[in-house]
Formats: sequence, structure tokens, C-alpha cells
Amino acid sequence: MGQVSHFLGIEFTWHHHPDGNVSVNLTQQSFTESLLESLGISSDTTSTFTTPYCAGISIDSIPSQSLSDMETDKLRLQFQSLVGSLNWLGHTTRPDISMVVSLLAQHQSQPSQGHIDAALYVAKYLSHTKTLGVFFSSSRRIQLETFLHFPLSSNLLSMSDANWGPQDASPTKSIMDLPLFASRSMSAFYINLLGPLDWMSKCQTVMAGSSAEAEIYATNECVKFLLELVQLFEFLEVRDIFMPGTTVVFNDNNACVNWSK
Repeated sequence: MGQVSHFLGIEFTWHHHPDGNVSVNLTQQSFTESLLESLGISSDTTSTFTTPYCAGISIDSIPSQSLSDMETDKLRLQFQSLVGSLNWLGHTTRPDISMVVSLLAQHQSQPSQGHIDAALYVAKYLSHTKTLGVFFSSSRRIQLETFLHFPLSSNLLSMSDANWGPQDASPTKSIMDLPLFASRSMSAFYINLLGPLDWMSKCQTVMAGSSAEAEIYATNECVKFLLELVQLFEFLEVRDIFMPGTTVVFNDNNACVNWSK
């Protein structure tokens, strides 16, 4: 059918390089602009906003409000519509908001005005970053480009991490602050294969007793996806190309690494 330019609201910008390599940018600028227009937000009327997760807004600590049924229904509908749009972006081309969207999504049944304000903060952040997306290239990079630089052993890079405890890392003030068996810890992983192949950020289903335990849960989520990927590549008969030998999972918690071994 030819080279794709748009698919499910995602815009594809292709680059064919002289050396024969191909790269592509995946963005959702039009979708983001439509969302911002519906909210009455533009980059001209907002100052530069930092990454939502580090904005000083502790979403999991926002207090609930006592509202009438009519007010609650109106607030819930507004919040669910906004979070649904943000979730679509976070799952397709904007991994940078997936963490904060996961936190917001936990309050869809009974949001407060504070949750609405936090979601609008994410939208204002998008107004200054609407051209960002994900990038794939057939030219494999041999180093991970971040604050640490080390050679990669294979085409596929997998990393897992966890956040143990509340978003602002504050201690629980009393036993009444958190419902029994409720967890604030988050699991996350990132898989790179010539570009951001998949990522995840979600609340853990159990209350981890330590940071090491939280990291183990996160690594387990990463490994489960890798096992699915192995089965897919074996079905397509391309595992020897993309996942030959043993796949290394990077994790920054020494206790988790030793337990996994």
C-alpha cells in the first residue's frame, strides 16, 4: 500500500539516508494540538513546564473532596476524558508522560479538583513538547546515550526500575494514610530495538516490603514481556537476528540482581 504517513493518529516522517539506512519519526502533534485546543491551552499562554513527574505535584497525595453527586459526576467525566487522551499519547509516542498518566489513572473513579489540575499540568507540558515522539533507525547505535556510556552487547536493550513508596518519597505519617494492602510503589521497564519498542509504568499490585522487592517485581514485568517477544520472533523466524543468545536485563538494584541470579 506504499509508505505509511499516518496511522491511527500517528504521523510518520521517513528519512532515507545515502548509506542505505532508513529512519522514521513517530509523532502525534495533530492529536496533541486538538486536545490542547479543546482545553483552551496554547504554548503562547503558558510558560515552559518541566517534566510532569518532577513538577512537585504529588498525585498520590492529593486529598479527596466532599462533593455532591452531580458535581462528582461532572468532575469524573471531565477527568476520565482528559486522562483517556493522555493515556493514548503515553502508550503510543510519549513514554515521557507514561509514569504520571499511570498515577492519574488510579483516581478516575473519584477524582478531586486537585487531580484535574495535575492532569492539566501534563497538558500544559505537552503544549511545549508537542513535536516530540519516538525515533527508529535501521542504523544500530553501539552505545547507550545517557549520563552513563557503555557498549551494548546485542541489538536489544532492556532495562527495569521501580519506585518504592509514594511519589514524593515521603514516609507514611500514620497507618490511616494508606489503605491496608494498598501499594504506592511503581514498576517500570523500557525495551529498545532500533528505537523505543515498548515501555511500561504502572502501580504494583502488592505492597513491597523493601526497595529490593519492588525492583524484583519490576524486573519480573520486564522479563514477562521479553518472553512474549521471544515467542513472537520465533514465530516470525527472526529471533537469531534480533535476540540471539541470552538477553541481558539492566537493573540498578544490587540486591535484585543477586536475587535474580
